[in-house]
Amino acid sequence: MLAQPGEEGDAHLLARLRAAQDASELTETQCVHLVSSVLIGGVDTNQAQLAYALRLFAEHPEQWDRLTRDPSLVPAAVDEVLRFEPIAPFMARLVAEELTVHDVVFPAGTVLFACALTANHDLEVLEEPNRFDISADRGDAKLLTFGAGLHFCPGAALARAELEEALGFLAERVTTFELAGPPRYDTPSGVYGLLELPLRFETATVGARP
Repeated sequence: MLAQPGEEGDAHLLARLRAAQDASELTETQCVHLVSSVLIGGVDTNQAQLAYALRLFAEHPEQWDRLTRDPSLVPAAVDEVLRFEPIAPFMARLVAEELTVHDVVFPAGTVLFACALTANHDLEVLEEPNRFDISADRGDAKLLTFGAGLHFCPGAALARAELEEALGFLAERVTTFELAGPPRYDTPSGVYGLLELPLRFETATVGARP
């Protein structure tokens, strides 16, 4: 991909990476890794999170019924899915210099695992955090699925938009979801996706629901 010059649109990512490689600012290996990160971050994560959303709604049919009857809940439903079961439950971070957190000293070189799943279920911050509820008032609790600070996911807005589009589309056309068999999970490292998600569903005519 990097070896082929684009016919037009030289402002796109690959053209910029190619220019950086030509200027010896990046090696070919670094460019390949960056492209891979974008593809995984922009494709695998969203399709995996959508699969989790469908599984959660199949397990909580009353929530899906609520969403089909009130499409204005789609943004809140997306946030609740992202909060309840993020498909990147933890991220590894390397301590660059000695760090002290709550009187615990982490020497430089320590590998830390930041768990967004645990943070999103903090009993000191949220009321009934272990209940999946798309209409719950979560107050000012910050969603940590996309990280924070310098490590905040640059594709967070796009991810939300894609999930909202998908759930909004399905809410108009699918009346019920149920599991047709046990889901089969991938390994929890990196993107914790689903290898299999057997579903049974019923469709409806668009606009037929009250």
